[in-house]
Amino acid sequence: MEGLQPSENVNTNSSTLPPAIRGSCSKQNRRSCSNKRVAFCNISPKKTMPEAMSDHEGRGCRSECYVCCACTCLAVFIVLVIAVILGLVSISFLRSTVPRITVNALSFPRLEISSSAGQKLFTADVNMSFEVTNKKDKVVLYIRPLTVDISSEKVNIGRAKTQGFSLITGKSSTMNAYSSVVKKKVDLSNTEQLEANIRDKQVVVDIELHGDMKINYGWLTINGLPMTIKCKGIWPAVFQSGDAPKCDVKLFSLE
Repeated sequence: MEGLQPSENVNTNSSTLPPAIRGSCSKQNRRSCSNKRVAFCNISPKKTMPEAMSDHEGRGCRSECYVCCACTCLAVFIVLVIAVILGLVSISFLRSTVPRITVNALSFPRLEISSSAGQKLFTADVNMSFEVTNKKDKVVLYIRPLTVDISSEKVNIGRAKTQGFSLITGKSSTMNAYSSVVKKKVDLSNTEQLEANIRDKQVVVDIELHGDMKINYGWLTINGLPMTIKCKGIWPAVFQSGDAPKCDVKLFSLE
């Protein structure tokens, strides 16, 4: 036993291997390295923590913006719908407050056309009487002085002014107006039919009144409501049968 010498360490260095084995190992190592490099290159790089947080915050911000825009549009739509409903209710209420107006009397104490120096001169006295009724419950009407225009066959035969007055619910009031025109020049082309109507006592007139009124409904007061009253095709003979032609009353010029 003592004579045996310990065996020498086995050298596994590739330089001591035979060439064939050494070449085989080198090729395997290169293929393995190549495969590792390819696999490493194909892996997409991971995002850093700040980049990931930035993307998350961006998506969250966009979502909040969409929600905010949707809520704003919905709120605006609701406000517009409420405004339209309130406007319609207000207009309906105001229309219901207009008084009922009828023509009770119309007369011409004087009505004539004369000629002078090739011109037509018109003279007319017109008496008018209207009945105004407040038909709206719990509403007090204040009718301001109204301007009255009278025309016949496109000829303006007079202008008058009424007195202002107030009306409580269910009450009526008489509104009188008087117009006088003396030797007013008129267009020759419009006087022929009017002269014939005067001779036949068949004068038909259109009466239009303009002004404003105030309404008082409990604690609510609305002032300066423009009012237009049109009474079309009125002639004195209609009152002999006891009829009282009704006038068309409108608020606002666009109604």
